[in-house]
Amino acid sequence: MAIVAVAPCECGWPASPISALHFPAAAGVFTILGYFCWRFRSTALSKVEWYPEAGNRAHVYTVCLLGMITCGIMAGAYALVGPQIDAAFPNYIFWLETTGLVSFGVSWLTASKTIPVITNSRERYHLRMARAEED
Repeated sequence: MAIVAVAPCECGWPASPISALHFPAAAGVFTILGYFCWRFRSTALSKVEWYPEAGNRAHVYTVCLLGMITCGIMAGAYALVGPQIDAAFPNYIFWLETTGLVSFGVSWLTASKTIPVITNSRERYHLRMARAEED
C-alpha cells in the first residue's frame, strides 16, 4: 500500500520509472479493497434470514464493488490510450482513484452497522452494553 503513496502518479506520458510503479500498486490495493467489499456482501447475504436489513446492506456492497470494478476497467483503458484521455480529461486517474476509494469508504461505513436505515438495532454495537458487560 505504501508504494501507491511513495510512487505517485504523474499522469503524463511517457510515465517515469517511479510513476510506473503506481499503477500495479494501485491495482493491488483496489483488488484487496474489492475483496473486502465482496466479503462484506457475502456476510450480509448470510444474515438475511435473521435480519432483513442485511439484504439492503448487500445491495450497497454490490453497488460499491461494481463501482470499484468499473473504475479499475477505466484505469486499464487509460493504460492503453493514455495520451488521448489526458487531452480530454486532465485529472482522469485522480478522479477514478477518488471514486474507487469513496466507494470503498461507503461500504466500510455500511459494514460498521451504524446507519439505522440499513441495520437492525439488535445488530448494532452499543457502547452502553459493552460497558455493562465489562463491569
